[in-house]
Amino acid sequence: MPTTPETITRVFDILDYAQAKYPTDQFCNYKRGDSWISFATKDVNTLSDKLAAGLIASGVKAGDLVSIIGYNCPEWNIVDFGIQKAGAVSIPCYHNLSEVDYVFILSQAQPKLIFCGSLEVYQNIDRLINQLPYQPRLVCLQQYGAIPYWGDMVDQATTEALEVVMSNKASIQPNQLCTILYTSGTTGSPNGVMLSHANIVANVQDCAEHIPVKPGDRFLSFLPISHALERTVLYVIMFGGVQIWYAEGIDSVAASLKEVKPHLFTTVPRMLEKVYDRIIQRGYDQKGIKRLLFFWALHLAQQYRPGKPRTVWYDFQLRIARKLVFSKWQEALGGNLRVVVSGGAALQDRLGSVFWGAGIPIMEGYGMTEASPVISVNHLLEANNRVATLGLPLRRCLVKLSDEGELMVKGPNVFMGYFQNPELTARVLDAEGWLSTGDIVEWVEDRFLKIKDRKKDLFKTSGGMYIPPTQLELMLKESMVVEQAIVVGENQKFPAALLTVSWENLRSWAAIHGLVWTNDIDMLNHPEVKQKYEREVAGQNEKLTAYKQIKKFVILPDTWTVESGELTVTMKVKRRVVIQQYAAHIAAMYAE
Repeated sequence: MPTTPETITRVFDILDYAQAKYPTDQFCNYKRGDSWISFATKDVNTLSDKLAAGLIASGVKAGDLVSIIGYNCPEWNIVDFGIQKAGAVSIPCYHNLSEVDYVFILSQAQPKLIFCGSLEVYQNIDRLINQLPYQPRLVCLQQYGAIPYWGDMVDQATTEALEVVMSNKASIQPNQLCTILYTSGTTGSPNGVMLSHANIVANVQDCAEHIPVKPGDRFLSFLPISHALERTVLYVIMFGGVQIWYAEGIDSVAASLKEVKPHLFTTVPRMLEKVYDRIIQRGYDQKGIKRLLFFWALHLAQQYRPGKPRTVWYDFQLRIARKLVFSKWQEALGGNLRVVVSGGAALQDRLGSVFWGAGIPIMEGYGMTEASPVISVNHLLEANNRVATLGLPLRRCLVKLSDEGELMVKGPNVFMGYFQNPELTARVLDAEGWLSTGDIVEWVEDRFLKIKDRKKDLFKTSGGMYIPPTQLELMLKESMVVEQAIVVGENQKFPAALLTVSWENLRSWAAIHGLVWTNDIDMLNHPEVKQKYEREVAGQNEKLTAYKQIKKFVILPDTWTVESGELTVTMKVKRRVVIQQYAAHIAAMYAE
């Protein structure tokens, strides 16, 4: 029976549909050296069949767990589909997890086989094996001498095993476990989120109704595919006949944008913040009329609100700004960009407005891994897009607010439960199937969801007033000289903040104002720099009621990173880690 949208019930059906409906010789594309190499749709389908056969021939049985640890590349997706077709369960992991997290995940899940994306990953996992309670097999996605290579497994697929693959594909049910995604988490150990084929397919189909793709479009993939958002969006991309082009790495995204000239990509707010900061830096570097023109255009874009009325005079000015200034932004992003999908955390209000005003629409969405992951999304159609909101709930995603304002979700995309953790499952998933998201939200215009804060992050001052730290942190980060922010003050008289420095912007500002310094610490101690930060915080405080205002803050010279342990691999700040690390600074603010 031919595969149609209606017959897609298992994740690997998407691949059959793509081959039948939108066959292309540039289905998955990656760069080796100076050249781009392409996999046709039929190649990906055939190779994943053969890999499934190789897995079966090597002893992998239906229901076995198999891990993928690696970078974005066609082989990642081929292995993903191969595991599914063998009837096994995939466990994707980020390539840059901490040793503690690797040992925890691999010890709990005990995958029979681990596919490693590079020699470095292979060697890192190999060094950890003596800390595990069992001995997994390691296979590398790239060829290095005598190290087991995934291509050999493909070549060794027997006719009998291929027949078993066909039988497996026919027998796999939509409600069977497809994958276990370990959440990176900002606190505690990772939790294994169990998603069925039906969970993922429902989310893909509902997202496809809103993400504007056209057959032949190019999608640039650079968020880790282990990230639930990137993985689901890639399935949406395949479903829509779009070509996938894999960036060589995060550091090469700017070059890849110019080469690939994508029509869309997904990202997280942290990366958009960095792009914006680089753009502003170039504006500061301009001289004379060019600099005046740049900041005039920027001011116009900051006023843009999708779906809100605009004057004829404003639109006239914006057309000029887009032609003279923002066209260069679009060129830097490849020149063909039609939409950017942002998720993983809340986006600063100013960024949504500025990019929309510049003619680069942002579709901000909201979700969690436990919901496969998308729950709501803003649309490309301006009438269904509001900056600073989480957008509209997906068609089959039922939502309600608890008495405390916590968002509750129910639908075919809601997960099966946490792996080997029924107690935690029972705490977040009730008997009727409602998932507690942990996020306090409100309705905007009775249609759009807007996040107020994480339930677990809300805290009370000693005066009994609730403080929403995430909301305040987003406001503080609107300053060009603030890179990151954490708001503290539980059981204290007032909220305070830890701020890290946006060094590039601060140096530009200091140079413009004729300040002289010998080193970074000297710069931070300069009276005018201190006054600059005081003005920035005071400006945000003016927008807040008295009990929410930041009364004190500390400027920290070091930026929080994944490598130094303050950020998760999806670039979210580990609040507990930062607060513990800077406990002395926090105590000093309240001791004065």
